Amino acid sequence: MKKTMKLLTFALMLGMVAPVGAFAAKKDKKKKEVTWEMPSKLSGLEPLDNYFNAVNSAYTNFQTFKGSVTYYTVRPIEITQADGTVKTVRAVVDQNGTVRDANKALQQYWDWGKAAINIGKELKDLVKQKDNIMAAAKKDFLTSLAFAKYITNGVSVGINGLTTLKEMVTQLSDQGKEIRQFKKDYTESGELADPTMDPKSIEDNYGNNEPIKKTSDEFEKELAAAKAEGAGVEAPDGDINVGDLFDL
Repeated sequence: MKKTMKLLTFALMLGMVAPVGAFAAKKDKKKKEVTWEMPSKLSGLEPLDNYFNAVNSAYTNFQTFKGSVTYYTVRPIEITQADGTVKTVRAVVDQNGTVRDANKALQQYWDWGKAAINIGKELKDLVKQKDNIMAAAKKDFLTSLAFAKYITNGVSVGINGLTTLKEMVTQLSDQGKEIRQFKKDYTESGELADPTMDPKSIEDNYGNNEPIKKTSDEFEKELAAAKAEGAGVEAPDGDINVGDLFDL
């Protein structure tokens, strides 16, 4: 029985420690997403069941968060006007190339950033709970053995979730900086704030300078909808501070 106990403890430790080590060694590499399903029946051990519920909550919240995020870029728009001439402006657009309001996009960035911090704390806490889970496993190794895959998968959910969340927060932060710069360089309608400036001189401020082509009717309709979307919105300035959220 002691030998079995040692094997179980080793297996659980390997499953829990390995993801942490992998995160430390390769945290700049994208991890394969880990899916989670609650056990069909709880273990009856309070520490384990509390852990499973925490994993389920964090995983559900993270999946909801991922589905809510829209990524914005600031792109040149080549507008073909009624007389056939082409005019180039610049605008905040979503993943579909649709013009969106800069203030609304910044407000959403802040909302997503604050949500990311809360979810990140949940995910990080899953990793920190490994000592408590190991202690519970030692008290009832047969039950823990039956739920071993859920225990180790819970830590993987935390590690992989934090890796993906960090990538998302970085991308959101970059787009926030880009949109704030856009508000300095351009008017609400996408014209240069300083008409004497060469637009080529500020292209380095933006990550994607591939133009989107639209007719004047398409652009005006999208711009009007964007302005309506952002009516009365006053987005906070500056960046979201995530602190040491991703340090393990």
